[in-house]
Amino acid sequence: MNKDSIPVLSVGNILGEETLGITLFRHSVKGRNAFEQPHKHDFYLVFFVEKGSGIHNVDFTKYTVDDYQVFFVRPGQVHNWLLNEDTIGFQLMLSSEIVNVFSGLTALPFFEQNVPYCLTLSESRFQELKKHLHDIELLLLENDLLNKEITLLQLHLLLKLLQKDYLIQFP
Repeated sequence: MNKDSIPVLSVGNILGEETLGITLFRHSVKGRNAFEQPHKHDFYLVFFVEKGSGIHNVDFTKYTVDDYQVFFVRPGQVHNWLLNEDTIGFQLMLSSEIVNVFSGLTALPFFEQNVPYCLTLSESRFQELKKHLHDIELLLLENDLLNKEITLLQLHLLLKLLQKDYLIQFP
């Protein structure tokens, strides 16, 4: 397969609905366990695996999926996965515009090129981050400006907590 034949998917392609730059859903509800065809996205993906196993390829590097992992995929990266059907977790999809909101601050190292794209956490740390995901999930149900701003702040906090863990694991 040559690189020109690899499809580029948007959130709308995947979910059949357009969102406003931040999409968060439970993998067990809307996610697919088999995404065997390599593809690219026009958005950032942070995939939180609470429980599961299988294979996730990112830029043709094979990762073995395990509990309490977080995968990072930036726009244009080639990836695919084959996960067991009991895999649960969260998929967080972010538009470039949303990620650029935070660009005036320190860069998010897990979205850079040629870095490890899989972070492994302890169960307790994963559960702490999961609380933040729940907060964001609830905020996304609200549709007013103030809640959107709070959502951005919560999202930024989540990404910075991930950055802290990432820099400990990959100094």
